[in-house]
This record gives sequence, structure tokens and C-alpha cells, in this order.
Amino acid sequence: MCFSQKSPLCFRTIQFLLLFLQKIFHFIFESGFIYERKDKN
Repeated sequence: MCFSQKSPLCFRTIQFLLLFLQKIFHFIFESGFIYERKDKN
């Protein structure tokens, strides 16, 4: 991987990966949070 901010292609790739990871963590957190709520009830 290249960490040069001057390269738009690398910047977009890193931005896409960060967004993808954010969606995955959000999905896991939501599903886990809902599971805990159902377990409490």
C-alpha cells in the first residue's frame, strides 16, 4: 500500500476501506446491541 496523500487513487482506496470497515463494525454493533436487548427482555 502507498501512504502518499498526493495519489488520489490510493486515497480513494483507503477511504473506501475505512467506510467498508465502518459499515461492518456498525452492523456487528447493532446486531449485538439488539441481541443483548432481546436477551434482557
